[in-house]
Amino acid sequence: GLTLSQNECLNSSNGKDETVNETINTAGKTVYLKVVVKEKGVCSFNYSTDGRKFTPFGNEFTAKEGRWIGAKVGLFANRTATGSGGWADVDYFRIEK
Repeated sequence: GLTLSQNECLNSSNGKDETVNETINTAGKTVYLKVVVKEKGVCSFNYSTDGRKFTPFGNEFTAKEGRWIGAKVGLFANRTATGSGGWADVDYFRIEK
């Protein structure tokens, strides 16, 4: 299975620690992710294990200018066991209007 985690680090440039907003374990080896951007840049995150039924996940946030122009969404793979690092295959990103 996979573990999906939403982390954020507010004020990272000032040495603040990262926090974990929500973590779930999935039974399968595939997970679909979706970000819905609503009015005024409010972003909500969702996940699905079948690509059809999406479940809200983690905290909403409002996209705004920061240290770099625009908000960023990042994916990373991590392995908690010793040895080689984690990895992920990402098939595509699709942006819909």
